[in-house]
Amino acid sequence: MEKQVNIIINGKSAVVPADYTILQAAEQMGIFIPRLCFLKGINENSSCRLCVVEIKGIRTLKNSCTVKVSEGMEVLTNTDRVRTSVIQTLKLIAANHRQAILKKFMLLILLSALNVEAVVKHVLRMQS
Repeated sequence: MEKQVNIIINGKSAVVPADYTILQAAEQMGIFIPRLCFLKGINENSSCRLCVVEIKGIRTLKNSCTVKVSEGMEVLTNTDRVRTSVIQTLKLIAANHRQAILKKFMLLILLSALNVEAVVKHVLRMQS
């Protein structure tokens, strides 16, 4: 039998496989974490830094797509610190890409009071 761990994400408890990343656990729990670069089995380079989360007991933000869950882990996905990091990352991405559509989506995210989930889901649908 596969080893399971107890985790808490945004106050919601779950039991998930021990080999899951925080991103996988959040998806299983119905919690959306934005990302652009992570595609399981295709592109797992963790370079976009949009999926950062806070983990209780760890000082720095961590990429949810690469950090494995552990027993008793407590994660927060939508704090002021996380939102500020996502905004700064989106600004950097927009500044480094000349494609008008990407800049427009980045601007929409920033102007939508960080309704990141809806906008990123829209962008992901366009990519598929």
